[in-house]
This record gives sequence, structure tokens and C-alpha cells, in this order.
Amino acid sequence: MSLVLSDRALQDLDDIGAYFDEIGPEIGDRIVDEIERRCRSLMAHPRRGTRLKTTAARELRRLISAPYVIIYEITPDTIRIARILHGARDIDAAVKDGSDI
Repeated sequence: MSLVLSDRALQDLDDIGAYFDEIGPEIGDRIVDEIERRCRSLMAHPRRGTRLKTTAARELRRLISAPYVIIYEITPDTIRIARILHGARDIDAAVKDGSDI
């Protein structure tokens, strides 16, 4: 099984890193590294994330990397990281119809 980050997830990571780089580059690096580590950890246990309530045709899951939420889906061969959103957002609303994924 492979791990793939969507273009939106890669942009989310860039945005997170840029935000914290203003405070201190080491902080941004540490937070992005932790999120990436949590993403890679899904390779060992892909179904450990909580299923999201969504009307989209696909099954989406969430994994917490506080204060961020990793939104992902599992296909037979791939774990696809769709988004990485701040936990203060209404995650269920953000992914309800799948258009923000």
C-alpha cells in the first residue's frame, strides 16, 4: 500500500509551515514533520482514523495531529491524504459533500 498526498494536502502543509515560519522556522519544521509522521503511520494501521459523516460517495476518515486533522481515504492500493485542516474548523461541514476535498 502506498501513501499519496493530494495537491490540496501538499498546499495545506506548505501553508501550515509558512504560518509557523513567521514565529520561528524550527517551529514550522517541527509541526510539519509531526504531521508527516502521523500520515506515514497510517501505512501500518490505515483504519485507525475515525470515519467522517459525509454525503460523498467515498469513505473519508480523520486522524488527529493536534491541532490539525488529517482527512484521508483508503483505496485498495493507496492511502490518499486529501486535506490537512485546523481542528477549529467544522470538519464535517468542510467535507460534507466532498467538494472541499
